[in-house]
Amino acid sequence: MPLGAARFALQGGAVEPLEGTFFAVAGGGGAGGNHPRSAPLTQPGGGGGAGGLLSDNDSGISLASFATATTYAISTGAGGSGGSGDPGQAGTVGSDTTWNDATNGTLTLKGGGRGGGGEPSGSNGHGGDGGSGGGAGTLGYSGGNALSLTPSQGNDGGDDTNRYFQSSGGGGKSGAGGDSTTNGGAGGAGFTWVDGVERALGGRGADRQASTENSTGAQSVIDGTGSGGPARHNSHFSGFRGSNGGCGIRFPDVYTISNPGGGLTITTSTAGGLTTAIITGTGNIQFD
Repeated sequence: MPLGAARFALQGGAVEPLEGTFFAVAGGGGAGGNHPRSAPLTQPGGGGGAGGLLSDNDSGISLASFATATTYAISTGAGGSGGSGDPGQAGTVGSDTTWNDATNGTLTLKGGGRGGGGEPSGSNGHGGDGGSGGGAGTLGYSGGNALSLTPSQGNDGGDDTNRYFQSSGGGGKSGAGGDSTTNGGAGGAGFTWVDGVERALGGRGADRQASTENSTGAQSVIDGTGSGGPARHNSHFSGFRGSNGGCGIRFPDVYTISNPGGGLTITTSTAGGLTTAIITGTGNIQFD
């Protein structure tokens, strides 16, 4: 039966379970902080990796289904923090998101990898592993890897092999982070859901002294998207934090969604016989 059709066919007196298209994304990784140099130069930290994202668009993942009058646990992860801007520390990994439905069971979306720091000490300049990997912070350091998960939740971060004063972009759901360039490495492309919002976008890299940051990727922190934190060029500046994660479900509007016990924020809109719900927080959803 197509999505959007009324689903009141009775089977032994029970309403047939509903189904809908969905996504779930973890928190994005925080960008690395900038190591100050002689003015106006700085060694920028790398962009954060996007939080891991899965949807029914992925091979092996089905439309979400739910039984009515039954609770399903959801918890959305926070974005990682940006690294200190003096002396240019790495960011932190984003937090995981947990999704549940009757068809796919429990899915754990892994937080995005940290962006490497602008100060090249120890492993600080490397991007971190995660749902998508974070970008490298400075010369000679490598980006983080997307965790080996089936299906894949994201892509690797960019490397910095020949640019001392530029940093790399974090990986996204649909593309790897760019290696360092004179404009900073681009963040990897994300995933655009049916509501038209691009999520799980890798954080951009940065250039040492650009008055504007020209690389593409996540340019700001937009919560609910799970995008990686963008790098900053300014001396002494901390990296931006990653965006918080979120979930979404579009289902036939003959059903209603609720949050027994509280803890979730659910924003809904209805058009064309379908309700779209965007969900953040920790708690249970129920359909009736």
